[in-house]
Amino acid sequence: MSKYLREKTVAAEQRLQDRFIEEGKVYILGGTASYCAEPGWFRIVFSTKKEFVEEGLRRIETVLLQEKNGSQKSQFESLIDMTLSFLPFS
Repeated sequence: MSKYLREKTVAAEQRLQDRFIEEGKVYILGGTASYCAEPGWFRIVFSTKKEFVEEGLRRIETVLLQEKNGSQKSQFESLIDMTLSFLPFS
């Protein structure tokens, strides 16, 4: 996912990881936390139903498309998402 980093730094990787968590409601670990030699690698681990994995990947894709287009959700959209995240894969 290094092509989605604005610069290839640990800080940029952390910012993208934070967006996955805050906006996508998915947790994937930045590679530098797993001792990768360069920023931009992410670790995805799953052990759940196929439909949950598919939904998680869709959310990752949404964040990456926003990152590519330079857009972010508004605070209102993020608040709505946070509220809906309490429902299973809403």
